[in-house]
Amino acid sequence: MSIKLDRMDLFPVPVFGGEFGGAEELRKALLPELKAIESNDTNPRGYSANGYTNYNPTINIIDNPMLVDLREFIVESVIQANNTIGLKNNVIFSGSWFSINRLHSTHMPHNHIPSTWSGVYYVQATEEDAQLTFIDKNKESSWPWANNKEMTVYSTPHFSITPKTGRLIIFPAYLTHMVDEQKVDAERIAISFNMSSLENTND
Repeated sequence: MSIKLDRMDLFPVPVFGGEFGGAEELRKALLPELKAIESNDTNPRGYSANGYTNYNPTINIIDNPMLVDLREFIVESVIQANNTIGLKNNVIFSGSWFSINRLHSTHMPHNHIPSTWSGVYYVQATEEDAQLTFIDKNKESSWPWANNKEMTVYSTPHFSITPKTGRLIIFPAYLTHMVDEQKVDAERIAISFNMSSLENTND
């Protein structure tokens, strides 16, 4: 019997990636600044194992003068992502912070609702460092599994992205994600951010 099926890819999740051109120069200049922030933090937020984060709703690391070029790169990238999927609104930073993952540190599954976009920029990372893992909550908890021949983008409940210095990842803020355990004795340093929609005044 010959059967021809039509396929509709419903509710696809867009995840965008880009490369920042001045990554190595920024890494060298920024590391002492980030370490100083950590050293001077008298009330650090509790974080996993040996990790550190300066997450604070009233402080935006992206406003640091050293990050002017990176900020512009992120804004232009998110606007392009917005346009690609057909959103008519512009966006503004609604939070930004940095994290240092050290041996055994991790970050459990979470999302960034009610922001529109979330993202991470890797200040310092190699492919041996902990991956960023996205989780499809529907498949993980609601779809009965049996006898999969292989995991594909249609069937896998998890998808992981390997970090790299200078790599930018942008994804919808509703998407559940986590940072896997850091299994190498190295510092994985990332700037994370949220961006929220603004009504266009010209429409």
